[in-house]
Amino acid sequence: MAQVIIGQQPKPKEQEHILPESYHHTIVESRYIPHTSLLSHVPGEPTPTEWYRGSYGRDEEQFGFAPESIETYQSYKRIHNLIVKLDDGNGNTNFDPTKAEIGHTLSGYVLFDLTPNLGDLFIKDIGDGRAGLYVVYEQPEIFTIHADKVYHFEARLEAIVDAVIMDNLNRKVIEELYYSKDSHVGGGNAVLTANDHNLNGRLYDMQVAIIDDILANHYFWEEETIIVPNDKDEWIYDPYLAKFLSYVFPSNLMGQRNKINLLDVNYYVDGRKMQEPLTVWDMFYRGDFSNPKRYKQEYYTQSRKSMLGTRFYGNLFFSKMDRCIVIHKDGARRDPYTFTGALIPNGVPDSVMRPPIEGEKWDYFFSDAFYEGGGTPNEQFIWNMFVKKTVDKAALMKVLEGYWDLDAKSKLYMSGIYVGAIKTALLTNSSYT
Repeated sequence: MAQVIIGQQPKPKEQEHILPESYHHTIVESRYIPHTSLLSHVPGEPTPTEWYRGSYGRDEEQFGFAPESIETYQSYKRIHNLIVKLDDGNGNTNFDPTKAEIGHTLSGYVLFDLTPNLGDLFIKDIGDGRAGLYVVYEQPEIFTIHADKVYHFEARLEAIVDAVIMDNLNRKVIEELYYSKDSHVGGGNAVLTANDHNLNGRLYDMQVAIIDDILANHYFWEEETIIVPNDKDEWIYDPYLAKFLSYVFPSNLMGQRNKINLLDVNYYVDGRKMQEPLTVWDMFYRGDFSNPKRYKQEYYTQSRKSMLGTRFYGNLFFSKMDRCIVIHKDGARRDPYTFTGALIPNGVPDSVMRPPIEGEKWDYFFSDAFYEGGGTPNEQFIWNMFVKKTVDKAALMKVLEGYWDLDAKSKLYMSGIYVGAIKTALLTNSSYT
């Protein structure tokens, strides 16, 4: 029995270890859920990795990585969450009898903006709660698949990742980069800088917040569409705005709401059925900012009762709206059904011709100066963003921060434009990788 001298601190009891403690890398906890593979034209199993691309000068020699060495002549750009496709998820295992060592090799495909190099490293989950460090031992071969550049690589297991190896790698990382599937699927870069990655996250959050704000305050559940705020507190429908928002608001961000419904506003004017006109929103659809005056219109509000159309289902006349914004001053003719053969005649004799009700002039959101390339700060933002292209991600984020200070009408009419600007910004980089 061990004796302890009075006043002496007993020795702490040593913790018993049946197995040695292992190093747990974050890549082990990650799981890849296939969605839309960027490498859809090549075979293999999608696998998340942490890729270390060697950074070399033009005449600099490519050195291999030594796990135990802390020499600083080698440097890497670390790409987080890079998805590669492995030819065989389990790879090939071979035994070297001369060294009594087991080796493991992998081959697969990688796609990103930076050309992979001989000597690049990557870390992947190898099971049993461990992460393996692999080295690319052959210069990756380029494969041109449609418009994408895919590189085929071969790599072998260099070591099991532990704290010493990670500390060694961390000392040699000169830049942190991030893989973005959403950006590349949309036509942007696959690899983003840390600054772009952070800005993309903030922009995406703002996009969700704007859509949620508009739908929470202006979505009319009974008609499943958008109503315009006004002083009379009426239910006013703008078919041109509703159509634009239905295009730019992603359906997966609509929550429990259905996609924005479009009510039919076609009616008879001067004996002819009104067709959909060109409006300012068509300028955004087409990206035709060189001829803004082409899309300038005057707008009027018509009572629902003066918009009897040619069909029952989805017509504004049979909706719960009070008024509708259209470009025609005159409402529908009061006697179109006396000669069209429609199912509901209005009962007015042919000899009685009642003039259509004139609509009320509506002060639309865009000013006359906007069509001259000027206008309010909101309108000038449009020109700077889409024409002059002087608004980068950081500047756009500053503009979006002022969204919450806008009045209700400005929020509604600028929301789709802001969401479109965010979509454009998410596919561009503020700096090159």
